[in-house]
Amino acid sequence: MKVLTKFLTVLLALCIGLCCFAACGTRTEGDGGDDNGNGGYNPPPVVGGDEEEGKTNLVVGITSDTSEREMMQAVIAAYEAEHTDVNINIMQIAGNYSQQIVNLASSGELPDVYMNYDTLVGYLAESNVSLDLTEYLAQYGIAEGDFYPSIFELGRVNGKVYMLPREYAHVVVYYNNEILQDAGVDTSVIRNGWTWEQFESVAAQLVQKRGAVVTRYGADLQLNWPTTVLSYIYGMGGTLFSEDKTRCTIDDPATVAAYQALKSKVDDGVYTNVFRAGTPTFLNGSVGMYFSVRTQANTVNRTLGEGNWDVVSFPEMSGAEQYVGSGTTGYSVSSYSEHRDAAIDFLMFMMSEEGMSVMAQTGLIIPSRMSMNTADAAWRNYPNADINQDAFVYMPERDMLPLSSYISNPGNTTRVTDALNLATESLLINADASQFAQFRDSITTAIG
Repeated sequence: MKVLTKFLTVLLALCIGLCCFAACGTRTEGDGGDDNGNGGYNPPPVVGGDEEEGKTNLVVGITSDTSEREMMQAVIAAYEAEHTDVNINIMQIAGNYSQQIVNLASSGELPDVYMNYDTLVGYLAESNVSLDLTEYLAQYGIAEGDFYPSIFELGRVNGKVYMLPREYAHVVVYYNNEILQDAGVDTSVIRNGWTWEQFESVAAQLVQKRGAVVTRYGADLQLNWPTTVLSYIYGMGGTLFSEDKTRCTIDDPATVAAYQALKSKVDDGVYTNVFRAGTPTFLNGSVGMYFSVRTQANTVNRTLGEGNWDVVSFPEMSGAEQYVGSGTTGYSVSSYSEHRDAAIDFLMFMMSEEGMSVMAQTGLIIPSRMSMNTADAAWRNYPNADINQDAFVYMPERDMLPLSSYISNPGNTTRVTDALNLATESLLINADASQFAQFRDSITTAIG
């Protein structure tokens, strides 16, 4: 009865929370095709494989991205080779991943282990969906000091650990070599440590128009991804949130000026407006540069082909000490897993050096364990060794944390994301100074 009562309490909280996720159209760290707008359609999750009699059967939930599936298959194969009494199947979750996870939790169908986002972990922890992992860390030899401190902290809520981070995700600039060559760009300026002014100059050179119609854009900043919006605004000397994390400061004069400059560049085609339906993308060859993280490397390599793309560090900006977007994805265990011990054991394997080495060798991630990111690290060979691998770990001291770290209640991250996206979308249409006060108030209300 106690378990049922607890589940019904969680179910009520999640049903209330669904409204927060229903409108979420953000691109998450990596933009693996999950929370990036899908017309509101969330197809049913697909579980590959069958249960095996006489074994402990686990389900691990991930996004629908091909590279994610391939990486998880490799990890499962390594684990099952050592644990022949365990069978693990993959649930691939398409559509809006955040909303889908909440749907699965509210229906009691959440996988035993599931991929979690730094922007979602607080909400699921406070809703008692994710298991508190704190007591198991020492048992499995998982030490906080082995991980990048800021990244490990993103899995902690109110002093307890609910998600373990798999990766160090650090925003870089992807670029299309063919487009740069076609535009006659001096590529000598495209190097780690280049400036925002140099980046913007290159982006402007890439623009092509047919009359007044832009046919090729300079760069996609992913302006519906709070990570890059924060980078841009703070890097330009503006702010979005008060130091006590309780108020929005979007009407700060420096922030207003930054948004107005941004709108001007979008109007000129230097940057794309991702809020417009049918906006061209980097992957379809209509945009020269693109802000994203390591998890996109395999997809870019498959789409554009080896030698046709590369990466470079996020441009240096003078408006703040920390301006490079960073974050992580990781994994959590469902509080309602019927195989809790086995689920915890599999998660801890993934977080071990052995498990993380398997993940890194797929080329999808940069391990969150600091000791695994040396100059000869295996991940530097993937998806090919010739790209500028140093960009992915360049100047970590400039990293800024995700949106959830800027607000007083991380559980409201999605609500604040929606409000910020609405503000950005509207200001790219009309950035008159009179517009900002209303968005300050709506975002402050969302903070809670």
